[in-house]
Amino acid sequence: MRQVAYETFLSFMYIAILMVLLIACSADNIKYSSGIDTVHSYGDGEFQIAKISYSLLLSDEKYSACLVDEIKKYKKIDKYLYVLGVVSKTPVFVIADTQSNTSKLYILSDSTFDSLFINGKEKMLKDGAITAYSGIKTLNENEKSLLKKMFKGVDWLS
Repeated sequence: MRQVAYETFLSFMYIAILMVLLIACSADNIKYSSGIDTVHSYGDGEFQIAKISYSLLLSDEKYSACLVDEIKKYKKIDKYLYVLGVVSKTPVFVIADTQSNTSKLYILSDSTFDSLFINGKEKMLKDGAITAYSGIKTLNENEKSLLKKMFKGVDWLS
């Protein structure tokens, strides 16, 4: 009876140690922790999608910046996160590189990057963390094709 209890205890300890090691090893690359509202976290956690009230938003946790106020659609392909949405009532398309933690923000209207309310945007520009482009015409052909294919049915893309 004692032998069985001892073996059970050793098995339990072995499993517990393995679980602790697995959790510790998988969390090594996470720099930015998820919040209670986080739906998805990408890369080292710098890019996060959160649900606030009835809408999803895209944030850059390193800069405490909301890149997209209202996500219409999003998709992750390989190391890239593609997000179509609105910031400061302006339609935008964001391509976030989840490995290099950089992003491209395409403004899909006549608005300018300066008119968008993005906390810390000057520092992000200075650090090379974000590049802003005005107009859908600034997308290269691959990005245009991907945008129209992925987000078919979004009326303000034409």
